[in-house]
This record gives sequence, C-alpha cells and structure tokens, in this order.
Amino acid sequence: HQLDVESEESVNKLKNWLSSSFGGFDVLINNAGYATQGSHVSQDLAKKTLGVNYYGVKRLTSALLPLIRPNGRIINVSSSSGILDNSFGKEIRDRFLSTDLSIEELDSLVENFVSSIKDN
Repeated sequence: HQLDVESEESVNKLKNWLSSSFGGFDVLINNAGYATQGSHVSQDLAKKTLGVNYYGVKRLTSALLPLIRPNGRIINVSSSSGILDNSFGKEIRDRFLSTDLSIEELDSLVENFVSSIKDN
C-alpha cells in the first residue's frame, strides 16, 4: 500500500485499509525520511525535511495509534544526522531531551527552528 506521510488523505486511506482489512496491527515501523547533502539549509529545505521527518511521523503515528493491538509496538528509525550534538546550545538540547516535554512544546521548538533560519 503506497503511503505519502505528508498527505493527510494518504494517511487516512492507509488507516481505513488497515482497519477494514485486518482490524488493526501489531507493529508500526516509522522509517520515512528525507535528507539532502550539503551544509546549506534554507527555510524551504527545513520545512520539507521536517514535513517528512517530524510532522509526517507524527501524523502517521497519531492516525494509526488507535489501531495498534494490545502489546503492540512503535519503532522509530532515524539517522545519525538527528543527533543533538554540541552544535546545539545546552538550553535547546535540554528542552528537546526533557522527560516533561509536551507535544505542543515540541511543535513550538520545531517551528522556532524553522523560523530562525535565514535564507541566503
């Protein structure tokens, strides 16, 4: 079944198909990813990347969570480029790594990141 995690319609089609065909499922593996080579980051590139790597995963997981059977699992696959290394300030790293971080706060951090990028 083809899926575009950036499309609400595509996600809903998958959800409906899984529900009607199987009644649910046991494992969700989020492996969608988007990356480019090079060090230049523009707002458009950040939006595209986060549209797949963050919002797409969030959209799919939120939609499919009700279909996961008891004791089911969600596995999120990422690359080493997602590591919060020392290129981020301590305050930002601490906020991302906080065990009390809410989805709303995480969304805000992501949006603040995108809006802080200046296109050159």
